[in-house]
Amino acid sequence: MATVNAASLHQEFEDAKARIAALRADGKVSKDVDAVIGVLVTLLGILITVLLERTTRKRSRNSCLPPSQTDKDETARRKGASGKGA
Repeated sequence: MATVNAASLHQEFEDAKARIAALRADGKVSKDVDAVIGVLVTLLGILITVLLERTTRKRSRNSCLPPSQTDKDETARRKGASGKGA
């Protein structure tokens, strides 16, 4: 599987936004194109955040690891004094 340097991608994204801002300042971008670019920049920013920064811990339910090799789930319900789930 290919890997991406997240810091490099973030820097490239910021550089692209700066170039777009310079074009806006020079009046070289029409209002329609500016609206489309704004939406695309927002969506790309969301994709970068979701795909590169969000990580899911591997557990027995979402990987091939057996339960004995995963960390204890602290979010699970704890049994009360009666021995039944909360």
